[in-house]
Amino acid sequence: MKVIKLNKAILEQVIKEKDWSLRQCAKEMGIDPAYLSRVLNNEPGIGIGNKFIAGALKVCNKASFDELFFLEDTVDKNLTKRTKRKEQNTA
Repeated sequence: MKVIKLNKAILEQVIKEKDWSLRQCAKEMGIDPAYLSRVLNNEPGIGIGNKFIAGALKVCNKASFDELFFLEDTVDKNLTKRTKRKEQNTA
C-alpha cells in the first residue's frame, strides 16, 4: 500500500525563512498545531489529508505538489504476520 508523505525539508525551510513557530505555520495552513507536529515528526498512523495538502501548498507557494509530497510504500503489519504464520504452518 502507498501513502502520501511530506517532503519535510521544504516546509521546514519555509518555517525558518518566515521565522514562524509551528503554531503560526499551522494557523496559516488552517490545521491544528498538534497535527502539524505529528506529521513533521513522522508519527506512526498519522495520515496526510486534503486539508493538510491544501495548507502546505498555500504556505509553500513556490513549491509544486510533486516537490512537496511523495508516495511511500508501507507494509501492512497484519498481512506480514499472517504470511509468517502461514509459512510456519507449511514448514
